[in-house]
Amino acid sequence: GFGKIVNELTEITKGFVINYLVNAIFIDEKYAKDTPIEYCDLDFLLSNSDIISIHAYLTNKNVDLLDFNGFK
Repeated sequence: GFGKIVNELTEITKGFVINYLVNAIFIDEKYAKDTPIEYCDLDFLLSNSDIISIHAYLTNKNVDLLDFNGFK
């Protein structure tokens, strides 16, 4: 998700050269204009990320979001 925690994370890390890849249900267009983020699908995010930070409530819909095969 891309909520309050991720907003804080991008603020803390803005001094570093980071490309933020975001997979989210809701897109915050206003914030996207002010932050170097790219919305993408989960497969693209997994194959192009060195570090993955997940910020989501655990639900029946996302309990199997990531598994061993997702990291191959």
